[in-house]
Amino acid sequence: MTFTTHSLPVRLRGIWKALADNYRRTTAEFMLADEKCEETSDAKHTAMASALDAVYLTPAEHPADLRLKIEAMHANDISDGWWCAKEALAMLAIDAERLLPYSREGEVA
Repeated sequence: MTFTTHSLPVRLRGIWKALADNYRRTTAEFMLADEKCEETSDAKHTAMASALDAVYLTPAEHPADLRLKIEAMHANDISDGWWCAKEALAMLAIDAERLLPYSREGEVA
């Protein structure tokens, strides 16, 4: 069976560092407010949702990006009614197909 791999479009290359940094910063701020029992503002909820959407829906550039997507999905329970859960899971499958090997060739039994 032959598979075709596709490269990430040039316009999307190099943006994952900023996406990951934004997601981690926003998550830390959100968790800090929660630990302090502060009420989270609509702005913080919007920032968190935007950071998650960016991570979920932007094609991964590297396997580490794929890992961040999976970790974010797990940490934020995407299955619990996230508005773009189906699309995010579809993008995850597309990323995995593009970035991960299809077989375990060379593996010692």
